[in-house]
Amino acid sequence: MSINQRSKRAIPSTLNTPTAVNVNAVSSISQAQAEQLLTQFIDASEHNRNPLNLKDQDQKTGFSSNSETIAVASQLKRIQRSLRGLPPLSTSEAPETMNNGEEAKQ
Repeated sequence: MSINQRSKRAIPSTLNTPTAVNVNAVSSISQAQAEQLLTQFIDASEHNRNPLNLKDQDQKTGFSSNSETIAVASQLKRIQRSLRGLPPLSTSEAPETMNNGEEAKQ
């Protein structure tokens, strides 16, 4: 048996601490408004990721400069493309063909 045993209790953080949210009213927004809000959030998150903007007064409402949020930001960008009506990006796609059957020049 080891003398130095770890506590099995998680250290309290914003991820594992309960938060109460009270909803007073619900209202729908248009796709354009949703895309605008999402764009502002993504831009703020990219601003916060810049090492030159680490001061408190330079931070905007978005993700922190934590590298763990990159996957979430990537998913938000996919949603943003969908709201704009753009097709999803794919790196494994074959070259697109034009209407007359010729390959598109890249």
